[in-house]
Amino acid sequence: MEKRDMEREQYFRKLGFDILRFSNAKAVHELNSIIEGIELALDGSSH
Repeated sequence: MEKRDMEREQYFRKLGFDILRFSNAKAVHELNSIIEGIELALDGSSH
């Protein structure tokens, strides 16, 4: 598993999600989009 995937999984766990429950590809895609949005917001606020 890639480091980024592990970090993403930790995000989900912090948010109370269990990735295994989101086996539906559309749900995974939507959740990844949400996480990317959070990451962008965090990157933007830290620079």
